[in-house]
Amino acid sequence: MMTLLYKIGLTFVLRWNLYFLWSRIVRLFTYRWRGYLPVELEATQLQRFLNRQTWRKDPWWQLGDAIDWPRLFVRRGCGDCDEFAVTALDKGRHGVTWENDHYMPYGLLTVVYDGGGHNVALFKTTDGKSLLHMGNWGIHGPFETIEAAVANICKTRKPRGWRLTSASLKTRIAYRIY
Repeated sequence: MMTLLYKIGLTFVLRWNLYFLWSRIVRLFTYRWRGYLPVELEATQLQRFLNRQTWRKDPWWQLGDAIDWPRLFVRRGCGDCDEFAVTALDKGRHGVTWENDHYMPYGLLTVVYDGGGHNVALFKTTDGKSLLHMGNWGIHGPFETIEAAVANICKTRKPRGWRLTSASLKTRIAYRIY
């Protein structure tokens, strides 16, 4: 039934050259129905979206800690810190606003400390003066340096090293071992 209505609507739209109007209407309803986020976000909106997901340890006893695609993470509704961080970078790819500053995605920050590690999405202001990170632990910042963000993640644990991968997840920006 839905397919038939779609075909009838599409035929009508193509015959009357209303494709752009039709595509906007379909996107509006599809995005609302599937829970997609708008393009411009407040950092708190993005964090609320992440808070609706559930943290779950990777299967296979973390032998292969693979990062899932953001769409798969949202569809399943669960993942560990790397899925939270990559999804935050994906959903906030057009930037987020936090405390009257505009932040752009900077990269995936992986921190290794005694007893484990953690991944967060790192955002940087357009002027490059401050950073914030978000993930399954919430929004934290602003920070002046990456080391300050790493110290915030480690809290009482001793950091062993960190790696910053670009927001496209293709290249490493920085790497440091303590």
